[in-house]
Amino acid sequence: MADDYNGRCAMCKHFNLYDKYRFGSDKYKCTLKDNYYPWRDKACSEFEQANRSFETVDKAREGRL
Repeated sequence: MADDYNGRCAMCKHFNLYDKYRFGSDKYKCTLKDNYYPWRDKACSEFEQANRSFETVDKAREGRL
């Protein structure tokens, strides 16, 4: 997919890539704010780096997690 996830919600440890809003959506659950946000949103002040690779986010977006 070749997207750059740096500085995006997708790389935050509070961003649950296993909890998608609905099929075909780009929104996932933020466990800290208890709401769904697009993976591409810019990181907020609560951002904490997750120990995940870009490949993991790609898999989540493709429905392969």
